Order: sequence, then C-alpha cells, then structure tokens
Amino acid sequence: DVLRRRFQIRLPDGSRMYKDLTSALRTVYKEEGFRGFFKGFVPNFVKVVPTVSVMFVTNHMMREELKKRRLV
Repeated sequence: DVLRRRFQIRLPDGSRMYKDLTSALRTVYKEEGFRGFFKGFVPNFVKVVPTVSVMFVTNHMMREELKKRRLV
C-alpha cells in the first residue's frame, strides 16, 4: 500500500517521487528499512475490516432473501 500511494503522489514540479518500481523498492528499503513497506498497515486494516464485514453480511443476507423468493 505504501508504494501504491507514493506512486500516486506528484511533486510540486509535476514529477513523480520514483521513476519505476525497482527504484521505489530500493529507496524505501534504504531510507526506512523493511518496516517502511508496512507504514499505515494498522490504520488501513482498522478501516478495511469493518467495511468488508458489512459487505459480507449484506451479500449473505441478500442471497438468503433471494433464495427465499426463488430468484436465484
């Protein structure tokens, strides 16, 4: 997720932070170490888990309702 977000960032002059994936991997590892690849993992996880849970429950409930009405 760190690399994806950083590839989306444009610097004030309009250029990108990294020229390609290899340079991004090297730079992050060199400047931040292995843990740099997991920055923001916990907040993102806290955000994603409830969202996916709601989607799963909604999907399950809709499927059950459609089965009752014999539409699936």
